[in-house]
Amino acid sequence: MKVRNIIWDFDGTLFDTYPAIVAAFRQAIAELGHEIDAEEVERLVKVSFTHILDVLGERFGVEPERLGERFYAIYLAMPPESQPPFPGAREVCEAVVRHGGKNGIATHRRRTSLEALLEAHGMRHLFCAMVTHDDGLPRKPDPAQFATVAARCGMRPEETLGVGDRALDIESARAAGMRTCFFGPAPAPTAADLVVSSLWELLPLVE
Repeated sequence: MKVRNIIWDFDGTLFDTYPAIVAAFRQAIAELGHEIDAEEVERLVKVSFTHILDVLGERFGVEPERLGERFYAIYLAMPPESQPPFPGAREVCEAVVRHGGKNGIATHRRRTSLEALLEAHGMRHLFCAMVTHDDGLPRKPDPAQFATVAARCGMRPEETLGVGDRALDIESARAAGMRTCFFGPAPAPTAADLVVSSLWELLPLVE
């Protein structure tokens, strides 16, 4: 498989942000006088932020909006150094650009925090477009996010690989007509064209 362009999910795919996200949720819950296991937080947040806020809000008797506000206050205070790109992420993105391709991002994350992390790690220039929560598009697995990034960057879907760490990322990219790559431990939660446990495995595909 040869790849010209890549559209990336962000959290848990391009950047290792889940440890910081989990820690912020656990601190927010602790401030309410409760405890929650880190593995459960990660499982819930991988579904969606709306899902974890609804589940934990109901469990601990707090308004989801209030919990979300406290979470974001804690999370946004965490240093970028605690949320690095995964090993190989920068190198793969640079190789895509070097060989005439383009990178894009399709994420449910808010644009301000996304750009802050990219700027802090010197990677903003590697992406031609980013679709975020702020764009107001239908959420994955709807193909709108991946399709919009491709349109903004002039990517041909058949030359583009969609990479993500969740089933909804894979389903979204596939529905947008792209080849798909699941990043994480096998087996993948849904059928993908490629499964990798390290982003370094993508480098030969773009060189």
